[in-house]
Amino acid sequence: ATLPLMEMADDLSNTILEIRRYEKNYLLAGHAEDFEESQRYTGQARAALGSMSAIARDGRARRTMTRLSEVLDLYQSRSAGLRPDSAGQQAAQQREDLRQAGKDLVDLSLELKNAERERTLLLVETLKRQLLISGVFIAVSGIVLALLLARKIQRALGTIVNATTAIGQGDFKTLPVPR
Repeated sequence: ATLPLMEMADDLSNTILEIRRYEKNYLLAGHAEDFEESQRYTGQARAALGSMSAIARDGRARRTMTRLSEVLDLYQSRSAGLRPDSAGQQAAQQREDLRQAGKDLVDLSLELKNAERERTLLLVETLKRQLLISGVFIAVSGIVLALLLARKIQRALGTIVNATTAIGQGDFKTLPVPR
């Protein structure tokens, strides 16, 4: 589940960057379609978070996802009441609050993505180490087995050489049956 989770975290991070892009377009140009796209991407981010939460087992990742979901709710509520053509101190504060929530979204998504990447790399390193240890064990086992087999063959050949020598000297006794 580590690799799919890492891919999902990467997709979520890209989706959040799209949310921010459409937010900025909306605030600069005031086009309603930019706002709608931002909301659509927010829905995609929420769905991705739900999918990730269903397969995440790591406590740290789950906590980050919970925090990300909270900030996503905050971001969505702050963006809902925002109008690009609003002026005044309150509108400026609303925009700043939205930007901060958006920045928190990006930061949390990057934290989640990097944490999943680290877990995947750790898993790969563990698998490499296990593969190396297994390879060394198999090689040592093969060498030990070859040495034992060579020793058995040398013993049997030694018995045959001794029997041949005895026959050459005229001793025709029966060879002992090896175990």
